[in-house]
Amino acid sequence: MERYPSDLVVTAQDFADCNWQNIVAEVADAGYEPLWRAFSKAAELAMEAKMNAPGKALWLLADACAMRLQPSSDNKLQPFVSTITHLGWRTAGPDDFTETDLEFFAQVVGATANPWFKARLADLLWVRNHKDKHRMALTAIDSYRQIPVGTEILQKDWQDCWERVITLAKMLGNAAAEKLDGIKQPLLDALYAITKLDGWLAWRVSELLQRCRLAKAQAAEVANKLASLAREYDADTEQVQIMTAGRLFRHAAIWFDIANDEVETAAMTVQVAECYVREGMSRIQTSHPSHGAAASFYEQAIQTYRTIPRKNRQTLGVEERITDLRRQMEEASEKSLDELGEIPLPEVDFRAQMAWASQVVQGKTLGEALQAFSCITLPPFKYQDLRQQVMERLRQPSLIDIFPITLHAENGRVIARAPRVDTNADPADAVNITRVLLEMTKTYREWLNFYVNAFIWPALGSLVVEHRLREADLIELASRSPIVPIGRERLFGKALFAGFNHDFVTALHLLAPQVEHMVRYHLKHAGAHTTCLDRSGVQTENGLSTLMDLPEVETVFGEDLVFEIKALYCTAMGPNLRNQLAHGLLDDQDCQSIEVIYAWWLGLRLVCHAFWNAARTR
Repeated sequence: MERYPSDLVVTAQDFADCNWQNIVAEVADAGYEPLWRAFSKAAELAMEAKMNAPGKALWLLADACAMRLQPSSDNKLQPFVSTITHLGWRTAGPDDFTETDLEFFAQVVGATANPWFKARLADLLWVRNHKDKHRMALTAIDSYRQIPVGTEILQKDWQDCWERVITLAKMLGNAAAEKLDGIKQPLLDALYAITKLDGWLAWRVSELLQRCRLAKAQAAEVANKLASLAREYDADTEQVQIMTAGRLFRHAAIWFDIANDEVETAAMTVQVAECYVREGMSRIQTSHPSHGAAASFYEQAIQTYRTIPRKNRQTLGVEERITDLRRQMEEASEKSLDELGEIPLPEVDFRAQMAWASQVVQGKTLGEALQAFSCITLPPFKYQDLRQQVMERLRQPSLIDIFPITLHAENGRVIARAPRVDTNADPADAVNITRVLLEMTKTYREWLNFYVNAFIWPALGSLVVEHRLREADLIELASRSPIVPIGRERLFGKALFAGFNHDFVTALHLLAPQVEHMVRYHLKHAGAHTTCLDRSGVQTENGLSTLMDLPEVETVFGEDLVFEIKALYCTAMGPNLRNQLAHGLLDDQDCQSIEVIYAWWLGLRLVCHAFWNAARTR
């Protein structure tokens, strides 16, 4: 159904008649989503009143504000994308506007002083190569710079806007060199003026300066400001304050590294690790202690200490501290119980389960919705339950079970074989192990089909319609999860964010190698040998399939997760995602299969598990 006649042309007069000033004034500096919703509501009312021209003007303004800015690292030339994409419907993207629409924007861009509104229209005209695009780019830069740094704005739109203004200035080169010089100082002034009350803002500004490679000459000054601010949290015992201190110390370490101060970089890293320790202790010293959460924080502290260069370790007593923290982690692990609560599944038919899954993430805050979504298939997969089910079936084999099985790829080549079931032996005997594994993998894939269609997919649809997730939020979540190796938070976060955008092609390509690195990382720190030495003395890293066969793997990851990683990534009896991806054997459709969607969700669950475990008992 059309929102307005497609051949209707709107003008600057229609813009003047649509009451846009009052709409903009109502949302003030709230950001783009409130502008989008306010313009949309006003457009609907105008169309109901048969005011077609002002109505279309409002719809165009709503569509322009509905777009989401991507981080500059993702796409400098096409910064705008649809905010919501779901089940064939999406909000507007930059290429949806006609030349007539763009001409309308060009007529009205100068009529408003609201920096959000003006920047969005001018930037869109620049992106779409309007005839006056260079002037529009300069207008966008001037407008973006008027957006206050640190205003409490929904989804932190100010940060995206300031990153965009820096990107635009750099793209314009000499034409905007003077403007680029004037961008850095307001950010530094904002940083230096921050007090403990708004400590979270300091690392947001720091992150922006780092990502855009500004203020290198002021690195030591920035580092000292961040460190000084972080120390103001030394006496705090609340987890949020401790977390803020840790983030500030981490950013201070980065800036000291930029300033080439190795001693202070190591000292700040120690402070980051000790903030994790404080967080762990805070999870035990409550009326509802969580030893599992404490163990996770102690592990993160150990990982952080291990990043300190060996030449600085003796002075800082790093090795002794790691030994002490390993003891604390083991004690907390022994005391921890299964603290992850269950979401009960109704014993009803398939359609009712889909409806339940869709509803269970609705009407919640983003954190609560993510928590429910990450647990949506509870009770979780259990290796022993699956094995027992397959064993019981094979003890009364069907006709097909007494024949061997040969698995073929789409091009006809044989990729796996499994012998027939030896009915003279128990299914648990070694002679039947290969066939049992094949049947377990087959049954597991059937379960995945049910899990994804009945629970994960409908819940994902409801979640992305109701909430706007930012890539930065998922990166932050990954940085707080002990299962994510240090230095890989951004890649994990990008993979998870891609899945929420239904871009499972990108999600799989990012996630598969990071899962392999995660396995290697934790096995190596558990003392396993993860490399092999060939005859010429060259040492190479083992691949995921080899890593998953190491004797330490079940101790580190548990038999349930070991089976799931093998079944999804490593065996030809399953989707074999790691090897299929590495050899370029997956096409676009393959990358959006049920197994890929589940692999993405499993990655989200792994990242979220410790985080939500801590949050649930806060």
